[in-house]
Amino acid sequence: MNQKHLAIIGYEEGLAGLIHSFIENISDYKVKLFIHPFDEVLKLDKKSVLADRVVKDFSFPENGEFKGVRFLCKADWIDLCLKFKIKHALIAISDNEVRHENIAKAKIAGFNLISVVHPSAQVMAGASIGQNCIFLPNAFIGYKSEICDGVILNTGASIDHHCFVSECVSIDPGVVVAGNTSIGKFSKIHSGATIINRIKIGNNVVVGAGSLVIRDIQSNVTVYGVPADVQ
Repeated sequence: MNQKHLAIIGYEEGLAGLIHSFIENISDYKVKLFIHPFDEVLKLDKKSVLADRVVKDFSFPENGEFKGVRFLCKADWIDLCLKFKIKHALIAISDNEVRHENIAKAKIAGFNLISVVHPSAQVMAGASIGQNCIFLPNAFIGYKSEICDGVILNTGASIDHHCFVSECVSIDPGVVVAGNTSIGKFSKIHSGATIINRIKIGNNVVVGAGSLVIRDIQSNVTVYGVPADVQ
């Protein structure tokens, strides 16, 4: 296999490491750099981090490496990648708007932005997937749904048939989105929320964990509850 060198941009707890754990097994990409896209050095004290963890076995950046791969901090990550002759990138930044900004920068610079789909995730026939999407274990994309650039679909989340998910939406574990639903850009749907069919959700909406959405939601609001209401 002719491996292509890849940079993962954005050090987030769990996300970058999880992607690294499977991407090289399902593709011809080899992760050559992890980049925290800020100039200040990421200061992490292993003892304090360990004190906050419920498990003791986790990966941790040390001595300029993360999971055996070079780990660097640089806001101008594009020039850094070019220095290492890397033209393939995945933006794994959890903040929706910051992820969008970095995706835009990468497109202007001519990078190949890849999408990653965990082997246990399902993408049904006719579904379309944009650039730089991340689908984690047991995620589901229904028939003829349209998923735009930069969407993160977390563990066990389900998007049913003929849905439209706009740019840089984040959908947390266990979310259920029924068919013919649209979700506007930069929206965040928290764990365990359920959205019934034919709902329209605006831009920059936050849906609280465990909420039940049974009516359309305007842009720029936070909703939660059963049924969900504006807070």
